Amino acid sequence: METTAPRVALGPHFERVPGALSVSVAMATYNGAAFLDGQLASIAAQTRTPDELVVCDDGSTDGTVEILERFAREAPFEVRVIRNEQRLGYGDNFMKAARACRGDVIAWSDQDDVWMPEKLARCLHPFEQDPDVLVVEHSTQIGVGANGRKTLVSGALGKYWSRRRELRILRRRSVYTPGALPLELYSWGHSCVVSRRVIELGDTLAEIVPGVFDQFSGHDTWTLILATAAGKTVLLPDVLVHYRQHGGQVAGAYRAGSPRSITTRVAQSAARRESVVVDRLEAHATRAFFRASVLTQLAALLDSEAGLGRDAAAFRAAVQARVTSERDIGFGRGAFDRATLWRRYGEVLSRRLELWRQRSVAAAAASVVRNAVSGDYGRADRGGLGPGLLARDLLRVAEIAVRRPS
Repeated sequence: METTAPRVALGPHFERVPGALSVSVAMATYNGAAFLDGQLASIAAQTRTPDELVVCDDGSTDGTVEILERFAREAPFEVRVIRNEQRLGYGDNFMKAARACRGDVIAWSDQDDVWMPEKLARCLHPFEQDPDVLVVEHSTQIGVGANGRKTLVSGALGKYWSRRRELRILRRRSVYTPGALPLELYSWGHSCVVSRRVIELGDTLAEIVPGVFDQFSGHDTWTLILATAAGKTVLLPDVLVHYRQHGGQVAGAYRAGSPRSITTRVAQSAARRESVVVDRLEAHATRAFFRASVLTQLAALLDSEAGLGRDAAAFRAAVQARVTSERDIGFGRGAFDRATLWRRYGEVLSRRLELWRQRSVAAAAASVVRNAVSGDYGRADRGGLGPGLLARDLLRVAEIAVRRPS
């Protein structure tokens, strides 16, 4: 008979309405005293207060721990502060905090943001409505500078569409299955709330593929790619976090000296632009194939956990349970669909890389034609390059013709 592993014992702050989900906040800190008070106050002011706040401090020397300990004595919910004996770094510190959480869902929290009062309430609702939801992501208000000046709003689909069109899309359709979701979300960790199942699934996958977590940019990218492939994703247009950008943060800091204008980019030499494009194509193609491989492993893991690794009767029972509850039957199908999308994108990038390595006009022109016939310039959100890059690749052929006429 199949058994379920016992849950971690819940503390006194976890007393709640039977059937309701518990929510934990996972925070990573490192020398965050300058902004930490504001963030902690915004968490305490939530209309749906968290059941616990778990903080992993990575060796702060500026009074961060003292602020946390004072808050723990005053907070209306349980606060646990874990002090690392050795520095873990950004991503691993967040993951340690998440693993220590006991809630059904986990909200990532940076040390220097400000949450809107309704953040947890808005994000928790989709999980309670649909057990297949594994991640909820909302929009963010970005501020640059020490004064936290508000500058712009960023959402999950901004990689592909304007903010105005994104809002129209989200109003019309906010729940996505893995097969319907765009290739890649534009994500900030602080804007995501994930199911605890995602953390557990990632740890199991890391046992199968040792070192896999280190190949991702952080806890947020890792958990997002797992959640979007293993279950449903809910995207909210609501702006629920004020993201304060400043020079002292570990990730996402605004650098005033970085070249940003079109004029600056145009001024770069043609050789330099070509080198940058080739390097990026190589890196992005490698990333795409790697993600396809990881998601293929995830698909196999999900099928195994669903019942394929057990006897036929147990598998039939698992399928019947999903049919009865009107949930998706595919188990690892969503992860496999995402893997296929990433593999296709890697192939598209590899063909474009071949074009950019050409030195003759005839070969470059033939590559553009081949890529167009293969459908490589289709919708970017489905793994294509988009029509804009077709124009850029045609310009590439013209540049070769000017430099090396044939």
